[in-house]
Amino acid sequence: MNHLSLDLPCVDYLKYTTFYNTYVGDSYLVTLVYKTCAASPTYQQYFVGYQVAKYLGKKSSRMYTCLRNRNVQLINLSENRIRELISHGIFKKGASLAVIIPADECLLYIQSCETQEIDKYAKLLMSL
Repeated sequence: MNHLSLDLPCVDYLKYTTFYNTYVGDSYLVTLVYKTCAASPTYQQYFVGYQVAKYLGKKSSRMYTCLRNRNVQLINLSENRIRELISHGIFKKGASLAVIIPADECLLYIQSCETQEIDKYAKLLMSL
């Protein structure tokens, strides 16, 4: 089963605004900014799922499962949204599937993963 075929909400209620790079650890992650289409609009920031997985050295599907277990809302981008991001130069031509993750919750997840990694190596060093 393809991990993106899960019941992920689509971003029809969001309007793409801009993007910028966020320095995380030793890498830059693209941060997408969307404006909600509500009575009182707000701006929300998202990271691109596959970039976060690559940064953490994890498989995307496994990371998405961990995030869902933490009740993080993953958003599956529609083909039109992906084409829009390709036209802005954010995605490469040919991209067909993408998931975005709320930036605040994603940063907490990244911090948790890095802490677990440090603990793992500390235990290994203590056992020597």
